Amino acid sequence: MKYEIPLLEKIVSAVSGNKAKNDPDLTFAKKSLKGICSAIDKFAQKADGRLAEKFPELSLRIKDLNRKMHMLEPDLSTAAGKAEQAIAQKITCASSSCEVVLTGGGAEELEKQLTELERLVHTRSRGSLPSTDKTDS
Repeated sequence: MKYEIPLLEKIVSAVSGNKAKNDPDLTFAKKSLKGICSAIDKFAQKADGRLAEKFPELSLRIKDLNRKMHMLEPDLSTAAGKAEQAIAQKITCASSSCEVVLTGGGAEELEKQLTELERLVHTRSRGSLPSTDKTDS
């Protein structure tokens, strides 16, 4: 009789796991989050080299953002989807700003992009998207 509970847990896990695997919305949410995590991984790799030598504080902020993105769970809400779209766009902008810094430009624009990206990741982790008073650049 000592095997009944683990067996029951396995059955429940298998049934609920199959249901989750067959949900196309959840599958899409997972793929979306995976794509964003892949993009921020590439950004973090770029920032880990020469940027870390010149601007260690910026490199640490990027690593922290990377860690936070990987902690997020898929979310089916519209707000989460909008936040993820904004995050993906902001990663692209921040990565471009990082290129400018690596080619000898100033770090001000990268700092601005990172601040906005941190706000978006924080917002996504809470599950809602705040209203914006200005357009993101």
